[in-house]
Amino acid sequence: MMRSLVEEWKHDCDLNGLLGDVGSLMEELFDGENGIKLMDATATFCQHQQHALDTLRQRCKKEKDDQLSRFLMEAESNPLCRKLQLKDMLPVEMQRLVKYPLLLETIAKYTQEPSEEQTKILNSVNSAKRILSAVNTAKRNAENLRRLEELQKRLVTTPYDRENFGNDFNSLNLTHYKLVHDGPLTWRYSRNKMIELHVVLLENVLILLTKTGDGSKLLLKVQVPCFDSLSVFYNVTDLA
Repeated sequence: MMRSLVEEWKHDCDLNGLLGDVGSLMEELFDGENGIKLMDATATFCQHQQHALDTLRQRCKKEKDDQLSRFLMEAESNPLCRKLQLKDMLPVEMQRLVKYPLLLETIAKYTQEPSEEQTKILNSVNSAKRILSAVNTAKRNAENLRRLEELQKRLVTTPYDRENFGNDFNSLNLTHYKLVHDGPLTWRYSRNKMIELHVVLLENVLILLTKTGDGSKLLLKVQVPCFDSLSVFYNVTDLA
């Protein structure tokens, strides 16, 4: 429908560059079956967008003259790319999703009120926001899962298993949980001793890990509080 309307707009001189009412067109794009298709497609694309960008930047930084770099240079020289590189094109979909509600709200602001046209546009605003919210959720979940996969590769439970016979955490799989937050933490173990930890807060589990000397591994160890002083956890940003 949109393509046919655009073609009609291009060839109809009587329109004088004005398309007219767009409410029905926007409803068809953002609502109903088409809205679901748009949401699914954009969520699938955008949830891996940042990872793809990071991987592309790292690859191009390391290999300046490999097959991929040569292919990208040739493809990006095509006039259809408008001098944009692949790393410039990948974020476009998410940027457009963010702008759709703002654009529609502006159109509604300058549409006759009240009117059927304005109602349709406002309905499209809500649909566009719903799609954006779903895409943001999919993106956040994918990034959290990728982070859990990274932590899982670095996780070592042997010290805990050795000290707690019968409590085998070797099969602990972080990817089965929902990540809430992870980051460095400083524990004041006693008056004169601070322990640097890495905390992983999952939806129903709090895991305290100790970094190895080179920081490549995260050890699950028993941490026994010292009760001769108040034991307090600090986020490193609070200690700055």
